[in-house]
Amino acid sequence: MTTATKERIINKVESLSESDALMVLDFIDDIQGHVPNAETIKAIEESYNPANLIGPFDNMKDFMKSLLSDDERAFTQKSGSAFGSLNKYANPELMPQEKSAWEQAMFEKYADR
Repeated sequence: MTTATKERIINKVESLSESDALMVLDFIDDIQGHVPNAETIKAIEESYNPANLIGPFDNMKDFMKSLLSDDERAFTQKSGSAFGSLNKYANPELMPQEKSAWEQAMFEKYADR
């Protein structure tokens, strides 16, 4: 890169706001590509072996069960369901509100802003 090009870049960068400068840095990182760390490389290599893969899943419950540890799996088999173990504490009258609970919480939190 020529000195003139470097100077032009420096002049442009100095006039940016902090948030715009961070976006430019992210963009440069994307252009240069990311070098994966050892954990990511290991995960990629393991994904090449189909024996290490699980799924496909027909529903979220089956997916969540696949993530259980051995202890959690043993509890599930003993109790019948780890997912229903707190069912006795549920309030059926509040279940219809579950669909909009997240939106309502965000509205309450940020309505004043």
